[in-house]
Amino acid sequence: MRNFLFPVKCLGCQKEGTFLCPECLEKIPFLPYYPCPKCLKPSLFGGICLDCGKSRFPISRLIVATSYKNELVASLIKQFKFYPFSLELANPLAMLLVKTIEESGFAPYLKQKNFIIVPVPLLWRDKAKRGFNQSEELAKIMAKNFNLSLNTNIVKKTKKTNPQIGLGKEERKKNLKESFKTKTKINGNFLIVDDIITTGSTLREVAKTLKKAGANEIWAAVLAKA
Repeated sequence: MRNFLFPVKCLGCQKEGTFLCPECLEKIPFLPYYPCPKCLKPSLFGGICLDCGKSRFPISRLIVATSYKNELVASLIKQFKFYPFSLELANPLAMLLVKTIEESGFAPYLKQKNFIIVPVPLLWRDKAKRGFNQSEELAKIMAKNFNLSLNTNIVKKTKKTNPQIGLGKEERKKNLKESFKTKTKINGNFLIVDDIITTGSTLREVAKTLKKAGANEIWAAVLAKA
């Protein structure tokens, strides 16, 4: 009934039938460089850059598919993130990340090292209110495509935080400090998945939580860089 009264249209070209048609999906540009996990400046294949090389950081590699500055990408993520009836967007958006990882040549390494995919968690109240966790939806599809394990319970968000929008880098760090917890000691390698990266504060805090619990190598994969 909803589709009859309000036909679904592609957010790119307004063609009816889907929120993102195949033609517009093909036109989405990939990020032309690999950001450093710490400073987000261009680096060699997403590793820690030379400027940040001497400082310790919990994430050793960052892979980002596209840019949030692209108007279509921003519209798609907002639609996907805040409207439960737009969950069909999870697959094409996740496939942008899958393709980025495949073309980087890192997929065999992730499999060889048995990386476990971990989505950035939402506070349980926020997830209940929204009805889903957008990062978890992306992570499910990625785990299936790469035949990797998915763990949605290893890290929990336990503290209510203020919206990150409008906060500076240091304010974001303070806002997120100790907001994630893990109950058990862990082992293994982990790939953290999120939808947007702005300063990297959220990924850093999740990675710190995993490291404290015993994680070995930690990578991050993000749909779009703001």
